[in-house]
Amino acid sequence: MVTREVFKVEMINFSMLAPHPPGVILEVDGIKIGLDSKGDFNFISHAHFDHLISSLSITTSEPTLELVKVRTGKEFQNEKISGIKTKMFDAGHVLGSKQLWIENSKTYLYSGDINLNGSLIEKPAEVPKADMLIVEATYGRREYVFPPREEEYEKIGKWAEKILEKGEIGIVGAYELGKAQEVIAAINKYASVAPLVTEKISEINKIYEKNGKYLDFISPNTDESEALVKGPFIAVAPMNFIKWDMLKMLEKGYKRKVRGAKATGWNLFLRSSWYEPFILSDHSGFDGLLEYVERTEAKKVYVVHGFKDEFAHELRKRGIDAHVL
Repeated sequence: MVTREVFKVEMINFSMLAPHPPGVILEVDGIKIGLDSKGDFNFISHAHFDHLISSLSITTSEPTLELVKVRTGKEFQNEKISGIKTKMFDAGHVLGSKQLWIENSKTYLYSGDINLNGSLIEKPAEVPKADMLIVEATYGRREYVFPPREEEYEKIGKWAEKILEKGEIGIVGAYELGKAQEVIAAINKYASVAPLVTEKISEINKIYEKNGKYLDFISPNTDESEALVKGPFIAVAPMNFIKWDMLKMLEKGYKRKVRGAKATGWNLFLRSSWYEPFILSDHSGFDGLLEYVERTEAKKVYVVHGFKDEFAHELRKRGIDAHVL
């Protein structure tokens, strides 16, 4: 049976979400599979807003389905892809993140966002073999090689301990899903502290715990949180909390020094005098992406998102048939 490969770029409009990056539709044997996009079946790799679509019928992991419902307030249905053989493999990115593997006359693999290194919470991504690979390239430039995660975890722990010793307040900005939980786990392990979190992060943490990933944290609007904020404390909040004006406003409210930090891979080349930069990404860096592609043994590679032109160029230099979508 002949397999026809059809790719097209689609911009998703979902009013309650951030702008969606171009999605991909893979057509195999007449079945259109939306890869973080809309098709006959809509595969969603994970529950970050920039990978969600407007359809309420999706193919995904059960933890992702739970997270999507919590994050959007909408009821989604998990629909099995029928008509062709598919399998999901762990992506190592955030709770429930998956890659999609498809078998017909050829084998196809869509990575979504991946992390080969794993973390305090997630195991490293699995690497199945495939004839054709569609891979993201968020950090697809050779400059983006990250320091060992344990080093950053230790820095977070020491920073938190120092803040508390000084009688101050420390707030780490992190993406609500994935990064926030990793930062909480680092604070738990390396500072032996349960940080205060926002309501939405608390809701997401409970999904993590439901799936066997325990975190020690303090939810807002509780007796415990009211007692905590009377003295020095550590908090984990969304990234947009870490703004100069916001920190100064909090200092006036709490009547003590408030120090900010940000945990993101982009800190590799971003520095500031008013917040502490922790270089922590839930994506693979350049070296991890290269290793991932090579281990899949894919004969043809399509690169999407991020530094896709640069990464495809690097793959071609290594003799890999790579193309940009």
